[in-house]
Amino acid sequence: MQFKPERMRSIREQRGITQRQLAQRCGINEFQVSRYETGKTEPSLVNLALIARQLDISSDYLIDLTDDETKRFGDTEIADSERMMLETYRRDGWQGVAKLSVEKLGER
Repeated sequence: MQFKPERMRSIREQRGITQRQLAQRCGINEFQVSRYETGKTEPSLVNLALIARQLDISSDYLIDLTDDETKRFGDTEIADSERMMLETYRRDGWQGVAKLSVEKLGER
């Protein structure tokens, strides 16, 4: 893992946010934001999370774990049926999943 300062700068500029604005939103010093963007220092985990949240991107994008600014490392696409099963489990537990399974098997 390596922090990618050019990604931070590029996204900040795309969002039309100045270094000062980003620093204020994150509660850090403007000079520190400049040091991050020039690669002179890397943000702490706390500051990395703050920056990612303010830029509305994944911190994994900033540390080169993914090339998609909106995804986290390990994210995978799931099918609608998988999402339905997961949502049923979260709402109704295993009993709900069993009921859903019976319903889906009956549709065949």
